[in-house]
Amino acid sequence: MPPKVSICIPTYNGEKFLAAALDSAIEQTYANLEIIISDDNSQDRTVEIVRDRQARSSLPIELLQHDRYGLVENWNFCVDRSDAKYIKFLFQDDLLEPDCVTQMVEVAEQDARIGMVFSRRRLISDRPDLMQSIEWMADLHKSWTSIRSVQAGLELIADPNFLQQPDNKIGEPTNVLIRRNIFESIGLFDPAFKQYCDLEMWWRIMAHSQIAFIDRELATFRLHRHQTTNHNLSQDTIWAEIYQVWIKLICDPVYQTIPDPICQRIRKHSIGNLLQEFPRSIYHRKWHRLHQIYDLLRQVISLG
Repeated sequence: MPPKVSICIPTYNGEKFLAAALDSAIEQTYANLEIIISDDNSQDRTVEIVRDRQARSSLPIELLQHDRYGLVENWNFCVDRSDAKYIKFLFQDDLLEPDCVTQMVEVAEQDARIGMVFSRRRLISDRPDLMQSIEWMADLHKSWTSIRSVQAGLELIADPNFLQQPDNKIGEPTNVLIRRNIFESIGLFDPAFKQYCDLEMWWRIMAHSQIAFIDRELATFRLHRHQTTNHNLSQDTIWAEIYQVWIKLICDPVYQTIPDPICQRIRKHSIGNLLQEFPRSIYHRKWHRLHQIYDLLRQVISLG
């Protein structure tokens, strides 16, 4: 019997796309699979859609209903309820190719040091204007100087392009498979982050394990106007979060495997970028940012 995999689907008011996402999970070719759906107190037809698939599918589908936890805590609740060897996230808007889990587990099983497998993913949207504006997101893996089928995560952190845009060169949780026991050693997703919670987790895993890459589109990431990312950007609430992630990488003990020269390079990069934020914020009349910039600069400089 192949190792058990939990497809974890955190949901909240996901009725528009959830049926398609669930069907793509149910149609996986992998033999030893369970689906865990953690519903964050949805007020639409989300639960009804899940119960319909429970009644019609032979796969074990567990529905967990609870009060509102919030985005990241809902992700973590899914992980906590799994006892499988591997976690495969699938977000309610997204899709998996039928052989996604099969392909990812096959790679992960080659080496017990592999903590995470990621693949290319396809982008879809019902808004042509949005698709044109995010073409740069299509091939994130090409943003690395060098990406191999399997390599030490620390090599990626040391990559000359590590600090260059785009910040997230892995992708979203839907195109990632994670070895379950890695959460036991490095912790769960950090709820202190709203936008970069997945990126910070990818970096944590890189600091402690091998990373595998499959050069195939095994998942589909759907872009639409109601996503949390769009809300965060419109509210201008997350511009500073990448600096907070860099600060955590420099000083948190969970990242102690990262060599000091790399930490100093990140520190220097953070200071340089923050100094550029002062005139930029003044020019765009974003006065509310000035105190945040000063506070972040003070934190980063104190780490020297």
